Formats: sequence, structure tokens, C-alpha cells
Amino acid sequence: MRIAVAAVQLVVTFAATTGVGSWMAAARAQYDVQAANSAVAAAHSRFQHQVGEALGDGTGPELVADLVARERMMMDEPAPQPTLFADRRVVAQLHKRAADLDRMTADVALTETDAETGLWQQLTAKVAAMRQDLVHARDIGLDTASDDAFLAGALDARVAQVPATIQSSVDGVTTRNASLKLAIAAKEASNAAAAALQAAKDNAGYQKQRAAGDLAQAQATSVLDVAAQAAAIAALDSRFPSAASTDDFNSLADGYAAQARVIENLLYTRSSDFSLLNRARSLYQKAQSLNADLGGVDARLADLSSRLDQASNLGELQDIGGLLSVLIRDLNGAIFDARTRPFQPAGAIIGNVPFFKQVHSLSCEAASLQMALAKYNITANQGDILNVTGMDTRQPVFDAGGTLHWGDPYATFVGNVDGYENATSGAKSGYGMYWTPIKNAATHFGAHVTDAGEGIAPSTVYNAAHNQQPVVVWVAYAYQPQPIGHMVTWGGNTVMYGAPVEHAVTVSGWAPGYVLINNPHSHPEWIDTGTFERAYAMFNNMAVVLQP
Repeated sequence: MRIAVAAVQLVVTFAATTGVGSWMAAARAQYDVQAANSAVAAAHSRFQHQVGEALGDGTGPELVADLVARERMMMDEPAPQPTLFADRRVVAQLHKRAADLDRMTADVALTETDAETGLWQQLTAKVAAMRQDLVHARDIGLDTASDDAFLAGALDARVAQVPATIQSSVDGVTTRNASLKLAIAAKEASNAAAAALQAAKDNAGYQKQRAAGDLAQAQATSVLDVAAQAAAIAALDSRFPSAASTDDFNSLADGYAAQARVIENLLYTRSSDFSLLNRARSLYQKAQSLNADLGGVDARLADLSSRLDQASNLGELQDIGGLLSVLIRDLNGAIFDARTRPFQPAGAIIGNVPFFKQVHSLSCEAASLQMALAKYNITANQGDILNVTGMDTRQPVFDAGGTLHWGDPYATFVGNVDGYENATSGAKSGYGMYWTPIKNAATHFGAHVTDAGEGIAPSTVYNAAHNQQPVVVWVAYAYQPQPIGHMVTWGGNTVMYGAPVEHAVTVSGWAPGYVLINNPHSHPEWIDTGTFERAYAMFNNMAVVLQP
């Protein structure tokens, strides 16, 4: 410490003795400090100019805010003050401050460049998106000439290399593309409306031609009464020329289609009736060749033929179709009877089941149960049985897909018991019932049911007949099975539908290779087991077995 103090004293003494040299050194130091301060001021000016230029070019203030804050803090710091021995250090610090300011000025320039690059990327992406929208716009028929010209100049903003110019172009493309999208949406809506209008117009034209063709065909058959349909179609024709909207054409199409369906149903039913008539005539000739018992059939056939020639409306045609179906069923039965002829095979075991004919056209199930119950001295006529099983007399309905909807034969008798076994005769449509209501009725009247349902083996039926137990079975009428159909019940269940050959009989006897059938539609008859089993299989081996 003493050595340092001595050194200072020596320097001071030396300076005092050398006055002129000291003055010149101080002047030089002062000049250097002033020059360094000027460099700082110049760097500060350059920074402020660069910031002003960046902001003026459109660089966001938030992008340079941090640099501006740092520069303000730097400039607010007190400038270092020179001393006798610290002049060189002060000059160095001031020059460092100037250099820091220049680096920050460069950072402002880089920030502006980054902003320009980011905006350019936005612009190119928006231009690409708008180009895609323009392709779609042209595809749907929009005039895009002005948009194409606008977009061609959108990328010229890069030449200026100024963020504000590029941002302006970004905003312009954004606004222009938003307008284009609105125009596209409007055009699409217009196109959709035009397409819907054209489709409705085309459909109305098709339905008009359909109705006109059906009407011409019906009028060519002079006996058909289609005056109401002709008047309705004429009224629709008068509205057609003034139709202009989609709703107008849809209304016309619905109107024409409704009239066409009525006429087509009429024509189809008439055509179906003639097919049934031809089939009945063919079966009649076949029955004649077999010397079948045809008492009264020829008169029925002639009467139905005459009525069909004169039938003018759907109700009459449905009635005739039902009667023809019954006649065909009777002819099949007569043919079968002619071929089998009643006989009694060797080794017959007869259960002494009384025979009753069905008193309604479709009460075969009730009649079969009546015979089975009578075996055990239970008196219940067919009306009594039908009262217990119940009858669902609602008319069948075919949906748009052609599916039949009707009652449930597993729950009750379905249809008109005095009607025809089909679903096309309106109020006279009838069908029948299956094992469940027959089993319930048997139990109701005091009988003992040992087996009931589907899948009951033929051997079970034969054993019961051998033991003189009556069995109600479901078979194909005239023992001629056909492919089974299906219908949907009102409750939504899909069930078997076997019209017009669904039939129930009572098995009342047995012999090797034969069963005795009490057929409520005709008479008792011995049937070979092969014929029986084929007819029995059609309804999935459905039976109700009784015992004392």
C-alpha cells in the first residue's frame, strides 16, 4: 500500500513539473471520449431510423417491441465519466455501446425480413387455396375471369419486398376468396335447385306418360270402368303446362302415380283372374279325363267366365278371383279323389272319429278340432271354437316393397272365415290359423293335449293314430305342397304364409303305409304315408295331438 501511494505521489509530482505535456494528454483524452459519444449517438440514430423504416414498411410493432425496449434501457443508462486514468476504459465502453446498438439495428432489419418471409408464405398458401376454389367454381359454371385476373397479379407483391405490401395482398386474396366462396355456395344452391326442378319435371313427365299408357290400355278393354281415373288425369293434364316450381311438378307426379296405381291394380287383377280362369279350365279338363266327380263345377266355371268378361271394377274382379281360387282348390281335390278313390287298406286301425264338414269356406282348422274333440264326447261346434280362438278380420296390406302385412295366425284366425284364401280379395281376403290358438281352444274345452307345435315327427302322428288318438295336422291342400311364403304380422313378426293351400285335417286312423284323414273339405280318405309326409312338411310338421 505504501509503495502504491508513493507511486501516485511521484506521478503527481511529475505531472506538476511537466505541465504542458499533461495538458496535451488531457485534451487528447477528451477528444477520444467525445468521438466515442458521437459514435453512440450515430448508432442510436441508425437504430431509430431502422425501426421507423421497419414500422413504415409494415412490420408489426410487436415484432420489434423487445429491441426497442432494450435500446431505450441502454440509452437511459448514464454514460461513463472519464477520470485521469480511466479515459481509455470510458472510450472502450462507449464504442461497445455503439457496437451493441448497431447489432440491434441489424436485428431490426432481420425481423423485417422474417416478417416479409412469413407473410409471403401466407400469401402463397392463400393463392394456392383460391386456385383450387377457382377450379371448382369453373366446374360448376361460374364465370371466373375477373378472379383469374386478380389472382394473376397477387404474387407481384413479392417484388416490393415490403411487409405492408405483402400484407395488403394477403388481405386482398382473403377478401376476394371469401367472396368467391359465397358465389360458389350460391351457384351450388342454384344448381341444386335447378337439378331438383329438372328431376321433378322429368318424373312428372314419366308419371304422366305412365298414367296415359295405363289409361289407354284400360279403355281399350271396354268393360272396365275408369271414368273417374280419366277425369282425374285430364285435370292433371290441364295443370301441367302452367307448372313452374319443383313443388308443382312433384304434386303432379304424385297425382299421376296415384291414378296409375289404381289402373295398374285393376289391370293386374283382371289379368290375374284370366290366368286363374285358364288354370281352372285346364284342371277341369284334367278332372274330366279322370272321370272325377264334378257335380256343379261346369256351371260354376261357366258363370265365373261370364262374370269375368263383364267385370268392370276392382271389387268385382277381386270377388271373381277369390271364387276362381276356391274352384281351383276344389278341382285339385276332385283330381286327387279321382286318383286315390276311397278304400280301406289291410291292417287298418280306425279311431272312430266322427266326420264333420267345414261350415265356412275357411274353417278347416275349427272343423278338424271339432272332430278330434268329438272323439272324446266333447261337444263344440265350429262357431264355438272360432269364438275361443278369435278372428282378426282386418284386411291385408302390401307395402311399397310388395311385402304382405296381415294378422298373426299363431295368435288368432286371420281374415274373413267366409272369404277366399288369398290376400288380394279386399274384405273377402282370408287365411286361417296355426297350432297355438287350436291348442288353446282344445284345452279350453277340456281336452288333454299331449303334443303341439312344429317339428312333430310323422312317426309321432302315426303312433297316435295307431293308438286311436286323433291328431289335427296342417297339410298342403289336395296334398300338393308348394314353396312356403312369408308375411309380416301387425306386431312385426315374420311368419309362414301358405295361401292358397294352407289346410288343416284330422288324422283318425292308421294302416301299414297309410293314414286315414278326415278331410273337412271333402270326406274321410286313406292317404299313403309318402304323400302325407310331403304335404305335412310344407308347414314344418305342425300338429296338435289329443288324448283322453
